[in-house]
Amino acid sequence: MMSGAAWLRLRRKPGAGSPIPLEMENQIPISKGLGSSSSALPAAAVNFLCGLNWEREKLLKVASAREGHPDNLAPSIWGGLVASIYGERIFFRKSGFPREWMVIAVTPALEISTDFARSILSAEISREHAIYDISGRHF
Repeated sequence: MMSGAAWLRLRRKPGAGSPIPLEMENQIPISKGLGSSSSALPAAAVNFLCGLNWEREKLLKVASAREGHPDNLAPSIWGGLVASIYGERIFFRKSGFPREWMVIAVTPALEISTDFARSILSAEISREHAIYDISGRHF
């Protein structure tokens, strides 16, 4: 997987000068299935630093094409509780987050890379179908 800094260099406008160093802090545990790579993806930084002035929908489309799904990207871009479906088009819905709700993330000590987790998906089910099917449950 390409790092956020490398992706930032590739997305810069031609002739925009040398790459800009970018340091990010991400407190989401890696290799736990919580979306740390998506939240670290500097789509907003690309938009700002490169002067592209993209709408959030375009940021979501471009970043989802890189990440393979919008599940964690949409909440990173819009904030809050956001469900999404990825297919030929991206559908998303932001909902209010009830004040009485509390988020609890339980993470095992075991670390599993995204590539490994994806590799164990049955060959009988395409990754694209699995993503669409699971994401559709939120709507």
